[in-house]
Amino acid sequence: MHRKNQGLSYALYRLICLTVLSKTKKLLDIPSCATWSDNGTIVAGLNNGTAGNDSTALNEPGSLYITSDDTLYIVDYGNHRVMKWKHGAMSGIQLGGFIEQPQVIFVSTTGNIYLMGFKLNPDAFNQLYKYDSITNSWITIIRELSSTTPGFYVSEDQALIYVVDYTNNIIMSYNLDGTLAGSVVGVVSEDGNDSYHLSDPSDVFVDEYNNYLYVADSVNDRIQRYKIGERRGITVAGVEIGCELNIPVEVIVTSNGDIFAQELFKNRIMKVAKNFTPKCVCIFGCLDSQRSHSLYSFQFDRHGNLYVITDQKHAVLKFDISLKNCRK
Repeated sequence: MHRKNQGLSYALYRLICLTVLSKTKKLLDIPSCATWSDNGTIVAGLNNGTAGNDSTALNEPGSLYITSDDTLYIVDYGNHRVMKWKHGAMSGIQLGGFIEQPQVIFVSTTGNIYLMGFKLNPDAFNQLYKYDSITNSWITIIRELSSTTPGFYVSEDQALIYVVDYTNNIIMSYNLDGTLAGSVVGVVSEDGNDSYHLSDPSDVFVDEYNNYLYVADSVNDRIQRYKIGERRGITVAGVEIGCELNIPVEVIVTSNGDIFAQELFKNRIMKVAKNFTPKCVCIFGCLDSQRSHSLYSFQFDRHGNLYVITDQKHAVLKFDISLKNCRK
């Protein structure tokens, strides 16, 4: 076990709370040879990228989720709401009412919508909500989670909710009714860089088809993979396997085993290919036109197009996929 840098941990926590997360259950089929356009187009929010609070606008959007019909679910942080934005629409539909500090959105394959929200009063902690379409309201299913727990993943097939406990360096699991199931990986209240420890984890992704759990092990600058039910992980992205990462805070894995990781301070998205050369490629945030002060979230649709939210525009930007390099 190594001693945690308290200054870095606090700064990292503050930034991770702003860098809200999203992921998808179905493994995406994105060819390893794919590239993406340099310039994005606005698909949600005002065309000039300014803030607003009506149904056509967003204000400091954070987390993003895309369903199989290309519908966007957007955490509209500055407006304290969640917006549903259908493909090609000029405006969105608000789901439920006011949320004090909405953070992370997740939609299951059965259409259930989950939201992690942060409450400041009377005590600071996260709560996990589930959307009730009948009453158009958010129902609390897990109360008083650690205030430093931004990332989660819902597996309805396993009847489990995986939650990142950043403070205690572990991944926890809860039953769908919100009752605690137990810790999954990591050593409680210990940070470290061996195969059993984590150091300030921030995101979790579950490959339900191959029975793997992936963790963005932020301060260790790596992505760890675990066979579900086992506590010993292996590094699948990071300097150890020839692809250096800088504080990864979000992870998405495709059907061919490629890993996409969002880096916090460098504000870019790196692709770590499983069986392709080059192995390590920056797909967003490396061009001057794409640089931002903060990259908040990224997602892919079913076609492989890339969607990002940054602090440069109060909008969601789409970057088209290209397969031209695949024909060489």
